[in-house]
Amino acid sequence: MSDFFYFRKEDRRVIVALAIVAVFCVGVMLVVNTFRSKDKSNTTSAEHFTPDSIMTQEGQTSVEGKDKAQALSAERNVRIAPFDPNTIDSATLVSYGIQAWKVKIFIHYRNAGKVFRSADDMLDTYGWTKQDLQALLPYVRIGKTFQKQERTSTPFEKEERSNEETAKRDSLRSYMSNKFKEHTLVDLNTADTTLLKRIPGIGSHFARSIVRYREKLGGYHQTEQLVEIKDFPIETLEWFTISTPIQKKIDINKADFKQMASHPYIGYDNTKRIKNYQRLYGNIKSIDQLRSLQFFSEDELQRLLPYLEEF
Repeated sequence: MSDFFYFRKEDRRVIVALAIVAVFCVGVMLVVNTFRSKDKSNTTSAEHFTPDSIMTQEGQTSVEGKDKAQALSAERNVRIAPFDPNTIDSATLVSYGIQAWKVKIFIHYRNAGKVFRSADDMLDTYGWTKQDLQALLPYVRIGKTFQKQERTSTPFEKEERSNEETAKRDSLRSYMSNKFKEHTLVDLNTADTTLLKRIPGIGSHFARSIVRYREKLGGYHQTEQLVEIKDFPIETLEWFTISTPIQKKIDINKADFKQMASHPYIGYDNTKRIKNYQRLYGNIKSIDQLRSLQFFSEDELQRLLPYLEEF
């Protein structure tokens, strides 16, 4: 030990650090070995008492489940008696071979308000398998309090339901009688929501959508523009026509930013490009000039042209 002090101070520090690490490693190994021994002991015990040894395979009859349950009863000196899953206690379930963690969840589930109306309802419990149920199935007895009750309607309820069904039929009949007959055409640029709802297949939602989109556009140019409305029923296009011109056009050299940006065929980004160009170079004087700026693709430009004032 005295030789230790002949080393340099730095060397002594290294030796002490190594010694501490060695002691720590030995301690960790001892703790790990201790836990391994305990786990091995617990595993052996669990394997001896696992309910899997008495669980039946899926598809076996309840008679086989009873045989397995009886085998468990003989092995653990526990007599399995008929029970109601709505009232059985946790200790009894464990003694019947159900793993403790499954029983804990079962009881928690029941305390939360779950009612078992039939034996199959026990499978709703997390972790429970058909094998768990098969072993206990011959002994499950659902008390009358918890059994499914077939409720019969009173004469008053039957009459009330009949009246509701009659009212629904009358409402449908009235609805259909208000619809247009075939070969009726509706002008897209003048029809209000009341008129639009008379078209078969057009209800309040699409009637409002048609009017709102018309206001944004300034009027419809073609009936096919209706398909630009989300989920629009294409089969109703045959009911529409356009007999009045577009009501509102845009002068891109005079319109304000908000008016242009709100138009579905221009939008915010293109409005910003146009306004920046006008600020730097002045008004746009022709369609060809607008086309040369390449703010719009050719298809987009052709779609927009009916809504532009002449230059």
